[in-house]
Amino acid sequence: MEIVRFKPTDSFFSVTHKPEAPAKATEKELLDIYDAAFKGLKGDTLAIAAGFLPVDFNRLCEFDDKAAETVVRARADSEAAISGVLHQNALNGDTKAGMFLTTHLHGWKPAKPENDGSHEMRIIVENALPDPKIES
Repeated sequence: MEIVRFKPTDSFFSVTHKPEAPAKATEKELLDIYDAAFKGLKGDTLAIAAGFLPVDFNRLCEFDDKAAETVVRARADSEAAISGVLHQNALNGDTKAGMFLTTHLHGWKPAKPENDGSHEMRIIVENALPDPKIES
């Protein structure tokens, strides 16, 4: 009796998939990751924009601390750049920028006018009876 072994055809193997992500990112890959993260991309979209499959990108960030640090650094640089422009505009008299900064960064809330048009009714009960005791 002859044993038949599995013989894969040429179409069995995927051409686009890399079997393993590289252990270290190249300088070009780090720049691509930085550019994608600077634009505010996250997760799978960041991986695709940087030229990786999401699984490979996650594996790369797991094994290469520099790749993971590049994502954090790019997001911090982007936030700092936008924040600087927003602060400068607020200091130059842009009231919308000033309102945004005070409400979102400093927790300021604008006062509601007395007649704001809402039909909200509040009932306050004073000297209410205590909760009944349930005996079992």
